[in-house]
Amino acid sequence: MSSHVGKWRLCFGAIAFAALLPAEVHAQTEVSFPTARWSGSDNVMLKAELHRPSGPGPFPSVILLHGCGGIVAGDRGWAKLISAWGYVALAIDSYSTRGYPKGTCENTRMVSGSLRSGDVVGAKFWLDAQPYAVRDRASVVGWSHGGGTVMIGVNEQAHWYKYGIRSAVAFYPQCPNGIDNRPILPTLILIGEKDSWVPASRCRTWAAEAARPDLVTTVFYPNAYHAFDQPLQKTIFMQGWTEGGVVKTHRLEADREARQDAQQRVRGFLLRTIGP
Repeated sequence: MSSHVGKWRLCFGAIAFAALLPAEVHAQTEVSFPTARWSGSDNVMLKAELHRPSGPGPFPSVILLHGCGGIVAGDRGWAKLISAWGYVALAIDSYSTRGYPKGTCENTRMVSGSLRSGDVVGAKFWLDAQPYAVRDRASVVGWSHGGGTVMIGVNEQAHWYKYGIRSAVAFYPQCPNGIDNRPILPTLILIGEKDSWVPASRCRTWAAEAARPDLVTTVFYPNAYHAFDQPLQKTIFMQGWTEGGVVKTHRLEADREARQDAQQRVRGFLLRTIGP
């Protein structure tokens, strides 16, 4: 299903995410747990930021995957918003304990999507041990490099579906072409047509060639750039790795209309796939 809608280390301001937040949500808590221990894993202990609704629950959960700059204000804004919707929100820090506290934007291969796929499973194991989290109703939301990890995890061979993960959202991911297009989970992709870092055309091709196109929803925002949903106060030009190992300058720019539409779509998608 395709939809067309009209219309990072970075300095962020406080804007629209404050809307929709109720008065009572638990404060942010830092937790830690190991990444999944399987073939190819580096077996690190991960840090994560936990946001959860007030009350004993149990609640469905959403695992958040940051972009190449690590956890920033935009990730926390989304975590607070998702928690306000009634979900346990767990934002994994995939970089700090691996020795990249400043991110990997100029060489995103330093921490692979495959490693981060294991981080998601490790996070799910940790959530399964918490009395306030429902074991079999979880989703994953990733941005940029984290969105690329989603594109790995939604496939049958990644086995996310075996651990109670029911769906995933990818914001402006690097969509793989010719491989890894056997999604087994409902997948929502949101990307700007003007994104110079991760071409929207690759996601269009991936969705068209998916073995289960009925599981894939794509939203292409005609006037949006990379990081369109983030609370950027101005347009930013940032150096970042691109396919082929070339570091180029990319434009990052917020788009209020696209951000608001994305928030509504993500909320509706979570309601449909993991419930209230």
